[in-house]
Amino acid sequence: LAPTSSPTPTPIATLAPTNTPTPLPTQPPAEPSTFSLTHLDVGQGDAALISCDGHYMLIDGGDSSCSDEMYSYLKRNGISCLDIVVASHAHVDHVGGLSGALHYATVGTAYAPVTSYDSDAFRNFVKNLSKRGKSITVPSAGQTFSMGNAEITIVGPVRTSDEPNNTSIVLRLVYGETSFLFTGDA
Repeated sequence: LAPTSSPTPTPIATLAPTNTPTPLPTQPPAEPSTFSLTHLDVGQGDAALISCDGHYMLIDGGDSSCSDEMYSYLKRNGISCLDIVVASHAHVDHVGGLSGALHYATVGTAYAPVTSYDSDAFRNFVKNLSKRGKSITVPSAGQTFSMGNAEITIVGPVRTSDEPNNTSIVLRLVYGETSFLFTGDA
């Protein structure tokens, strides 16, 4: 994939936790915590990159035409490891560009609501994960995990559906006193 140039997205939020206790004078100062959320312009679809304390999570990647943009953005910003990749659901406008991200960056865990879907974009996503030695993890509602000082909860889907939009992974991310809800197309 050849990198292309695209407008540089600006983070929409940079926050510091407000409930961090002040260290006692005899303790070394705690490392400062950092957080940013960047929505990448992918047209019709979705793509959000979350950075927290040196860890990265990419939620969706736009359609297949955004693959080069995903590659270029990660390379330009030196993000060679994505701790978490989320394909909120199997539609091309959410999963298509993730292949470009996987051509540049390694991945820790990849979440999707299904492990197979009849589209070239989804098959490419699975193939590129496999090249990285990874496979899809289907999360369950109520599952939680941390990324730095951010806490992420899988809110949905809570039931199965034949309609891919209704299978969207819904995430609630909490950082300090601020929370975000990512809904895919639910």
